[in-house]
Amino acid sequence: MILGGKVAAFLAGRHNVACGDLWAVAPVRLRHRVLHTSEGQAEDGSTDDVVAEVVEAVAEP
Repeated sequence: MILGGKVAAFLAGRHNVACGDLWAVAPVRLRHRVLHTSEGQAEDGSTDDVVAEVVEAVAEP
């Protein structure tokens, strides 16, 4: 995830990584790490929905 943040900062023309860079790559980097049961899918929706909830729940420093 750190490397993805560095790439996002570089593509934006910056040499430093901002929190926004990490938040931008978080859904892509975390999607494959979330596994839920068929019951969880029925209740929570797609993996993208679960990852979005997690990212929104974490406070930005």
